[in-house]
Amino acid sequence: MVVCALTVAACVGGSDNEDDGAEAGQGTAITDVASTTSDAPVTAAPTTGVATATQPPTSDAPTTAAPTTLAQPTTTLDPVLEAISDGYVARCNDGGLSDNTDFGATCSGGDGIDEWLAPFGECEDGTIIAMSEDASCSDHDGFRTLLEPDYKPTPRSSDIAKCQSGVYSDNVDIAATCSSNGGVDEWLAAYGKCEDGTVIVMSKDASCSGHGEFRKLLRPDYKPTRRAADVARCKNGLFSDNTDFAATCSSNGGVDKWLATYGKCLDGTVIKINADASCSGSGGFDKILPKDYQPPTTTTVPATTLPPTTTLPGFDDGTKLVNQDIPPGRYITKSSCYWERLSGLGGTIDDIIANDNSTQQAIVEIYPGDAAFNSIGCGRWELYRPPAAPATSFGPGDWVVNEQFVAGTYQADGGQGGACYWERAAGFDHLIDFVIANDFGNPSPIVEISPSDVRFSSSGCGTWTKIG
Repeated sequence: MVVCALTVAACVGGSDNEDDGAEAGQGTAITDVASTTSDAPVTAAPTTGVATATQPPTSDAPTTAAPTTLAQPTTTLDPVLEAISDGYVARCNDGGLSDNTDFGATCSGGDGIDEWLAPFGECEDGTIIAMSEDASCSDHDGFRTLLEPDYKPTPRSSDIAKCQSGVYSDNVDIAATCSSNGGVDEWLAAYGKCEDGTVIVMSKDASCSGHGEFRKLLRPDYKPTRRAADVARCKNGLFSDNTDFAATCSSNGGVDKWLATYGKCLDGTVIKINADASCSGSGGFDKILPKDYQPPTTTTVPATTLPPTTTLPGFDDGTKLVNQDIPPGRYITKSSCYWERLSGLGGTIDDIIANDNSTQQAIVEIYPGDAAFNSIGCGRWELYRPPAAPATSFGPGDWVVNEQFVAGTYQADGGQGGACYWERAAGFDHLIDFVIANDFGNPSPIVEISPSDVRFSSSGCGTWTKIG
């Protein structure tokens, strides 16, 4: 018969207190008590019979031995977990254990640290730290305990980065994120947002300076989209509305692509957008122009080169292919009619670049990039040429400022008393982007037409006469 027993020796830990001198802890020891084996026969105690009237005084029944009970083994607690539960944090090089939570001095009296009993610890406020001589809970209400050796940190909702040490950080001073944990291993999202809505690319150089405080990370699948005011896409994927063009995207890796070729200044001046562009002498930048915009390329035939009876180059009503049936240029017709510039021949509304129902006189700039030009009821279109001298009065329709009439202050006589519409514009492409000013309803308006205006158009206003 075999009898076994297990006995666990106590783990005596050292102390880091200076009064105790050096740390002198002992490691955990587990001792097995040797099992005892006996091969001797078991002899039963003799049985004594009692004489009665019905039972003889003797018995021949065999004698049975008392049962033998085996000792139950004692449950053993993992020595590392037991040491952690007792408040120890590290095993020292001299074999002892240390409970000193001033981690720069842990095992200072035990020949230094051999190993931490677990890779991570927890401060009193719940902050997780990676165990090292540089670790500290001084800003987190003190150290509470080591976590189990197999513990793996997980991010909180406020965290923005995973550190090299394995813990996570919610430090929104982005340049200092994970600075006490070996630096940033990875950002938990590619983009973040500042208080004013500005989107930033997460990196150690990112900053919300000038945009309020850092607000939050954006979802991992977020993709930047352009805003109405943006002028360029930057190399890091963000968009920029910085119209100091030399500095556009300067904090985001530089310009990857300008969002348009041309832009307009507040005074109507058209600029080509690049790093050298500027509206500093034109009242500031207003907006970018459509991608298909082409600056006016007026083809003017001098009056001296053509006899008065010569028919100017032109074309009649119908759909004409630009660069094939008709050349680009500025054309005029003396009719009230419908016309349209086309980007394609699919017959959809999206194919129309610009159109108008003109009154008495229409002038249109047809660009090399236009696919076609179509007109109905306009009669003959001729290449525009300026008159010998500008006038000081004119009627409805489209008119060229400084060529067909002089700039100045004009008043309309109201014509037949109908509703009057007028507009000042920076070109003859008839796009809304080039309308400088307009009005509708006043039957006899007074308008200041600037020398920098290119086109003036009106309908229902009657005759305009210069008054100043």
